[in-house]
Amino acid sequence: MENKVRKVSDLIRLHVSEKRIIEILRTTSDKTAREILSEFEKLKQGNNENNIFENLYFPTLSTVLKHVISDLPEQCQGIRAYRKKFHANNVYGKLRNAVAHPVKPLFTSRDSISDVDELITDYYIISDLLD
Repeated sequence: MENKVRKVSDLIRLHVSEKRIIEILRTTSDKTAREILSEFEKLKQGNNENNIFENLYFPTLSTVLKHVISDLPEQCQGIRAYRKKFHANNVYGKLRNAVAHPVKPLFTSRDSISDVDELITDYYIISDLLD
């Protein structure tokens, strides 16, 4: 799914300036987004070749999309339906955390199987939207 994060981020990058994304992250109430901005600024101070788009994760993409969705091409507007799923406490965030920080098995119930099925289904739909 990380590839989809990159594709969504690249789509935003084509239509929204880095300056605007930084301003969105600076003024949001989303603590994680502000932390990502802080880490990005540290990298820039260290003269690292980097851009803010390379630092966006699902929850941060949700925050950014909330502000820039109308700037994206009409054929990509369908991504709006998935924005809330990007939040850390929703299906993508939960699964990402389960895979990235495996403390217990991914499949613990029928609900967890349904979550993975939903993620895979959405993956292909989002791919079609972005391609």
